[in-house]
Amino acid sequence: GAGAEGLAAGAAVSLAVDWARRYDHMQQHTAQHALSAVAEDVFGLKTTGWSLSPDRAYVDFDRPAGPDTLAAIEAAVSEAIRRAAAVTVSFSDPGELDQVPGLRTRNLKAQGPIRLVRIEGLDVNTCCGTHLASLAEIQGVKVVGSEPLRGGSRVSFVAGERVFALLGTLLLREQLTTRLLSCGGDEHVARIEELKAGAARDAKVRKALHKEIADSLGRALAAAAAAAAQSGDAVGGLLQAHHREDAEAEAGLLNDAAGAAIAAKGDLTVLLTMGTEKDGGVFLLRGPADTVKALSPLVAAGLESKGGGRPGFFQGKCAPGRALGRATLDSLGQVLRSALDGGPKA
Repeated sequence: GAGAEGLAAGAAVSLAVDWARRYDHMQQHTAQHALSAVAEDVFGLKTTGWSLSPDRAYVDFDRPAGPDTLAAIEAAVSEAIRRAAAVTVSFSDPGELDQVPGLRTRNLKAQGPIRLVRIEGLDVNTCCGTHLASLAEIQGVKVVGSEPLRGGSRVSFVAGERVFALLGTLLLREQLTTRLLSCGGDEHVARIEELKAGAARDAKVRKALHKEIADSLGRALAAAAAAAAQSGDAVGGLLQAHHREDAEAEAGLLNDAAGAAIAAKGDLTVLLTMGTEKDGGVFLLRGPADTVKALSPLVAAGLESKGGGRPGFFQGKCAPGRALGRATLDSLGQVLRSALDGGPKA
């Protein structure tokens, strides 16, 4: 009958190896053997694992490996590549493994012939993977990163065609960066440091302007509250204002402005909104803790929003729609004034 893939049992099939992928894996795997051998023989770093991903591979060592150590390992492997050390495969019975000179893997519990991979003058190990015939086919190896791992280190590397692919990527990135920074590659670092310093200065200026605007807005709000109180229009010390429909919503500015208004006026409850009916925005309610606690559910319901905060502070976002429309805001103001006129509600 047909198998799970629609093939009849016993039917002849054709298979094809993805040679580019296979050869890439052979380059990375053989390079890992060489890196692990040098790391153990020269620096006493034992390999505890390794893995191969589409863009780079890594090998895990049982102890930390610093930059100087990794540079020395890379140099030793490069030398073995230059001398085209041969890679050969042989088989041994399990009982004869102890007699194999230089074999790294011992005490295997296995039956049948054991496959051994030898790198001339460098390594003898048990392995069933695919390998090159000579280290010369690796062409080159480059350590590209290292990070701590459970008391040891995980070292990332590329080998063979991946070295050239990475070089091409880095060259393209340098060209794009040169275009963006309008300077040569040797000036990139200095130019970026200059831009960072300028950004830090600009941030200080923006912070100062933010405070100046918030203080000015707060004083204007306090003056409006005082005028409303004098005319008898204020109810329960509530001040409601909608700030800048054409500006991007900035909750921090509203909070600072409300704080400045309360500092200038004293016993004041401030409801500020910012944004547009079409795009949505933010709201902020700030004042005495009991008043904010009583009004916050009404504000959230009136603006069809959710919010949160702390005693004396409640804020949230308004989704695009009618929440920040003039009619909705006027209606909310009436609800809040009515609640305050009847006394705070728990």
